[in-house]
Amino acid sequence: MAVYNTAGERVRSLYSGPASAAPGAVSLSQPALIPGLGSVTLLMDSQPATGPAALAWDGTNDQGQAVAPGTYYLKVETRDPFGQATVFDLAVQALAAPLDGAGTLDIYNSAGERVASLALSPAASIVDFSLAQDSFVAGASGGLVIHCVDSSGAPQTLVWDGRNAAGQAVAAGVYTLLPRSQAGTSSLKAIDLTILSAPGLEPTAPHLAPDPAQPGATSLSIQGPASGQDWTLNLYNVAGERVRQGGGKSGALLQVPLAGLSGGLYVAEIRTRDGQGRPWRWELKAAILR
Repeated sequence: MAVYNTAGERVRSLYSGPASAAPGAVSLSQPALIPGLGSVTLLMDSQPATGPAALAWDGTNDQGQAVAPGTYYLKVETRDPFGQATVFDLAVQALAAPLDGAGTLDIYNSAGERVASLALSPAASIVDFSLAQDSFVAGASGGLVIHCVDSSGAPQTLVWDGRNAAGQAVAAGVYTLLPRSQAGTSSLKAIDLTILSAPGLEPTAPHLAPDPAQPGATSLSIQGPASGQDWTLNLYNVAGERVRQGGGKSGALLQVPLAGLSGGLYVAEIRTRDGQGRPWRWELKAAILR
């Protein structure tokens, strides 16, 4: 049993030895931790024949150093007497260490980056919290209501509008809410939240025409996304070199000149923001025939 980073490198060995039985189910006690301030426990329906009854990872590597924020995988591999392997991979988020403070609820994206922090008023420790709903649209009216219990036992309410510290609505995806007590620990539970795309606010997808570009074609037509925001284009060759760039207003048609470009495959990267300021990105393949 070991912990690996997204590059497939082993960062921590947890256990190696005999087991009384191959586990039929494996899970984690929580989906995230702050290295050095908490741990996740590996829960199995069968335990190793020797060694600890519960296996836990505290977010450190084999040298005892805290790992960088990001996604890590706890890998459990067993082999039966015939050499048949059974493997479980469980993702866990290592979150950025919080700043000193009290009564704060930190919100992290799936990359382990803190996007927002909410504080109780007056400052008090959060001893429990729950969400009024487990999903919502960032920037929507009313926002996310979070019911908290402070260290005095009094109920308090926090509201998050789904925007980051820069005031921009965060992108759709899964976010983790993690309370920070006066001692700075993360011993309380972490809760996952899903941010939904706002209906009717998704940009229309861009498209290329013609594709492929036939011999003699002098330009490539790109219909930009309609989002109410300007959009940008970067055209790359197969070597990853940018050969053209441009953009336009929402829904505008852009003529990309092909003079000087050799035949082959190209990738058009198109970026814009929707009506709530959330980023959108597309990659379109373009073929040029010579």
